[in-house]
Amino acid sequence: MAFYVLIVDDSQLFLDAARDLLERQGLRLVGLASTSAEAIRQSAELHADVVLHSRADFADLIAESPAARFLPKAELSADAVRRIASGNGPGGGPLSSPAGAS
Repeated sequence: MAFYVLIVDDSQLFLDAARDLLERQGLRLVGLASTSAEAIRQSAELHADVVLHSRADFADLIAESPAARFLPKAELSADAVRRIASGNGPGGGPLSSPAGAS
């Protein structure tokens, strides 16, 4: 199953490390953003299925984004991204709200 992953973080080091980790685990990323403005633009343009960022730092972006689910960076793995993109949360059950948006 192919889906679109966008990583958002203000640290270029984290963006590079996260991209490398997820690509080594078989995911293809469609974007990296270091500001909320970039994230909003790219999310709308790319129709991201999964957006990886800190809930506390981007609460308003999460609320306004068209992305189906969100993954906090502390939970980063290709398996977690695949579960979320397929509609299942970290515990294996369907999510009723974006991941990390409690």
